[in-house]
Amino acid sequence: MEQLKAKQQRINNGEVKPRFTPSPQQRRVVIANLLQAQKRLCCYCECVISPSTTHSHIEHFHEQSDYKDKIYDYDNFLLSCQGDIANDTLKMQCGHAKERSRHAYAPVDYDLLLNPLEDNTALFFYNTSGVIESKSTEKADIERVEYTCNRLNLNNPGLVEERVDTIERIEAALRGLSLTEQKNLIKILLNENQDELEPFYSTIKDNFGFLVE
Repeated sequence: MEQLKAKQQRINNGEVKPRFTPSPQQRRVVIANLLQAQKRLCCYCECVISPSTTHSHIEHFHEQSDYKDKIYDYDNFLLSCQGDIANDTLKMQCGHAKERSRHAYAPVDYDLLLNPLEDNTALFFYNTSGVIESKSTEKADIERVEYTCNRLNLNNPGLVEERVDTIERIEAALRGLSLTEQKNLIKILLNENQDELEPFYSTIKDNFGFLVE
């Protein structure tokens, strides 16, 4: 992404305003690369992302207003969904949920906010009620999980309902199957080598992964 590096250098040199303005072609390339890297799942809520540029959001984990030197830093890019545009109160757009305007203009605490680019499986637990809670009992870990869920609106009613629906759908599929068949089905759903992961992958793993452990 040499073109993006050049844009960042112009910002660093004070030649242009610190603003993310990729060309349509650059935006398409970034989205395509992130879709592949994230296996078609939103970086935050794990719903399926459409490849359309109008149904996804190039997310800066470190906000542009906070880190002007990372505006075109590819390692700062994530791809998030646009949420339920028709009913924003149920499923807020993930890529915009952490913005200051949605949190009484409180700045992001990056010491508390968990980064999806890091492995957080030891911290997040997706329970049977569709709610994300802390897997750790350490006070500092609990604080980070709660802050992240609140800042990103990850336990909003819409997402909780979708996680529960996922659990119920898989439970229905497992009924009547032998233990071997159940294990095979879960292995397929949790196969990390697929080009596209199952929606709400972590919910499936935390609730059914014991079958293949």
